[in-house]
Amino acid sequence: MLKKLRKTASWIKSKIHSATKANSGPVPYVVAEKERLAKMPRYEATKTMLAGTEMHIPDGLSFAEAWKEIWEKEIYSFETDSKSPLILDCGANVGLATLYFKKKFPQAEIFSFEPDPVIHSYLVENLTSAGFKDVKVYRKAIWTKATELRFLSEGSDSGKIINEGEGVIVESVDLKDFLNQPVQFLKMDIEGAECDVLFDAKPLLENVEKIFVEYHSFVNSPQMLGELLNLLKESGFRYHMQSVMPHDRPFLLNASYRNTDLLTNIFAFRR
Repeated sequence: MLKKLRKTASWIKSKIHSATKANSGPVPYVVAEKERLAKMPRYEATKTMLAGTEMHIPDGLSFAEAWKEIWEKEIYSFETDSKSPLILDCGANVGLATLYFKKKFPQAEIFSFEPDPVIHSYLVENLTSAGFKDVKVYRKAIWTKATELRFLSEGSDSGKIINEGEGVIVESVDLKDFLNQPVQFLKMDIEGAECDVLFDAKPLLENVEKIFVEYHSFVNSPQMLGELLNLLKESGFRYHMQSVMPHDRPFLLNASYRNTDLLTNIFAFRR
């Protein structure tokens, strides 16, 4: 009986360790906080300590989903020989990934890009609250050149560059200007602009060790997943993919989420 009790205690201890490995606080808080955020009305600002520091956020549900992916599942976890890896966080939003990278690699040099004026203010506030004053933050979009673009804010994590219509004018930077040196990790979560930007930057992708791309396929627009995978292959990468919005009956799919009919995470790396 004693042996069985010890085994059970060891199992419980391992589960507690697993649930708190992201330095996110006690298990009861994590569970209750995830439930609270998921049940909040959309686009209602609040605060949370899920990432181990006080964060101001504009939308509970999208933050809870992002936290689960980045801090709980650790989808951005990677290894590098560099003691101070260069990380480009393109589409930084409120800073969840930037905070994750900085806590994993305290000496990392991080450039964070977020064009949405309101979301950018959350990003700056959250990094300041966490004490990360050395992160270089840009209120600019990642694009193929430095210019001005029209940007449509969604209010949480899905703002995107648009050609016409409503939106605000934002400045952009040319990704190529940041790839003329070794880059240990390039994160691309830029809501549909990823193909344009990566195709344009192809000659410099040889300087990048690892790339994360959230690929977006929009209804009534050509799908570019095959071309994107070929680009990564030709640039010397292998890749792994995860579907973000799987469908049990794809042939019967007649609806989309925010005009998106395919959302796929691509993890590209070198052997």
